[in-house]
Amino acid sequence: MSNLESITIIANKINKSKGGSNFSLDLIARKLVDQGYEVNVVTLNLSAENNLFTDREYSVHRRSVGKHTLLTTKQIVNIFDDWESKSDVYHVFSPLIAPYAGKYRKSGGTTPVLCRLNQYSMFCSNVAKMDGECHQNCTMIDRIRHSDDSIKNQVLKIPLFGLQSDVFRDWGNHVDKYYAVSPRVQEIYSEYGIDRSRIKVIPNFYNPDFTDSNTSFDSNDQLNVLYVGRLSREKGVETLIRSTNHTTEPIVLNIVGEGDEKERLEKIAQMNKNQSTINFQGFVENNEVRKFYEAADVFVHPAIWPEPFSRTVLEAMQSGCAMIVTNTGGSSWAVGEAGEVVEPRNPKAIATLFDSFGSNESKLKESKQQCVERCGEFHPNNVISMMVKLKNKIVIK
Repeated sequence: MSNLESITIIANKINKSKGGSNFSLDLIARKLVDQGYEVNVVTLNLSAENNLFTDREYSVHRRSVGKHTLLTTKQIVNIFDDWESKSDVYHVFSPLIAPYAGKYRKSGGTTPVLCRLNQYSMFCSNVAKMDGECHQNCTMIDRIRHSDDSIKNQVLKIPLFGLQSDVFRDWGNHVDKYYAVSPRVQEIYSEYGIDRSRIKVIPNFYNPDFTDSNTSFDSNDQLNVLYVGRLSREKGVETLIRSTNHTTEPIVLNIVGEGDEKERLEKIAQMNKNQSTINFQGFVENNEVRKFYEAADVFVHPAIWPEPFSRTVLEAMQSGCAMIVTNTGGSSWAVGEAGEVVEPRNPKAIATLFDSFGSNESKLKESKQQCVERCGEFHPNNVISMMVKLKNKIVIK
């Protein structure tokens, strides 16, 4: 039997206005509390302040160490030391913090560590530059060259880029166990140099409260297509917009999100050739974005980088959307056989699928149903159970 009672989550931040992993953190903490565990969330606030979720039964402790401590090490390691007697296991929620947890264990720390791998901050200075192979041979010079920081900040980060080259790999291999949110993430981290036997795949899970269970599979007069996410180069939204030039019939495309690519993408959309309607909806609060999912026939995730496992993919499947994703990251694994998978940067392939869905209502309805069923495999109870089993395993090891 395990004596696992108290779980301390070490995170960069918890901010309900930032979406994505912040919602995952809150959901995981709530589910663990529901199962009877004492849960404390300790935030380092390396890049942003907290904006806490309400009506929570877990505690949040702000330690705000600042980005400079990534170079000094001791201040972050001291946090693990400080919470050691109050924690049966550490659950590290950011890969960037994982090496410091490994340093804590390497230095004799006694509380076991489980780390979530949901992005590539342990070794990458700019994910927009990732091509699926560069991580295997990335040097400090590459990290400096790829960084989109100012010249001054690039110089200040040179010591951090040096740590990412070799030291983080060494410290990272002293973390007891990792869980990657998709097989692609597991593969990339093992290629970077983390012992593959330390990494188990445990996916994201859907939020049961995100939508009701009465999902409608009725289609619209025009095919209603949706994208939700950041408007940045690696997200591949340009490919999605250009796909509207190749459809047989016009579609309605709603793009929800903000980002530094927005102005350029709007100009591309204005050159649409076949009268499709392209709406840039801007930032939409999480409780309001549901109506876009519910109105959509098809959700497209056109990423051109190895995105780990976007929460929007789960939200779309849960809402009864047919799915089109690229094969670069975790999304193709997430949708499984229920979704359609295309090569990145291929607008004609996406347009062909739009035409297929738009001209065959029974196919569209069947695809929607299959995606809802696929989403059911990511039920929070199933995923949390896998996490708890892995935590118990390292506690009693």
